[in-house]
Amino acid sequence: MHVDLLDLNLTIIYQWIMFMIGLLIVYAWIFKPILKVLDARETKVKESAEGTVGKEAEEQEAAYNKALKKLRSEGSELRRGLRAEATLKEQDILSDARDKTQQELAVRREKLSKDIAKTRDELKAELPSLTKAIVARLLGKEVDA
Repeated sequence: MHVDLLDLNLTIIYQWIMFMIGLLIVYAWIFKPILKVLDARETKVKESAEGTVGKEAEEQEAAYNKALKKLRSEGSELRRGLRAEATLKEQDILSDARDKTQQELAVRREKLSKDIAKTRDELKAELPSLTKAIVARLLGKEVDA
């Protein structure tokens, strides 16, 4: 006895053709619209994420620029304060140097005045003997005062 478990005939070809037609109909009316919706959703999600990232980047850039502007302003204020302080110190140093110079000049003038007076006194004391020596030379003989 021979039992045919698998009997191939033309019905298998008709079934295969009907399956393909059904598959095309399901693809065209069901899968294609679903894939379009999924693609559109994916595009919207990407655009939304990029927009959010872009907004965050713009916000961070704005915060950075604001902080930078604030720091520059503080730096300018600090620089102005330091310059004013340096100018005051410069004026104090120059004033001290001027005062010391004036004091030293006064001391040296006083010493010079004393030296001049001393030299005059010495010359006045020696004046008679110098005069006697000059006259003696001019006359060629010794002179008594």
